[in-house]
Amino acid sequence: MDTMWSFELRNGFGLDVELSNSRPCFIVKGFDDDGEPIVSPAVFQGLALSIPFCLILIGDCYEY
Repeated sequence: MDTMWSFELRNGFGLDVELSNSRPCFIVKGFDDDGEPIVSPAVFQGLALSIPFCLILIGDCYEY
């Protein structure tokens, strides 16, 4: 898979750098006929940068 970049809001103001290889996440694989998303559990492996009120994830997601 290609490298994923994600930006999330968080309720925190500390600075932190985390290398993870098993952070749980969910991915949207597409949409069904009714327009509902098809969601699948996955594992994130990469770098998590926590800055004040933001979380930036850089890495790969792998399905179970």
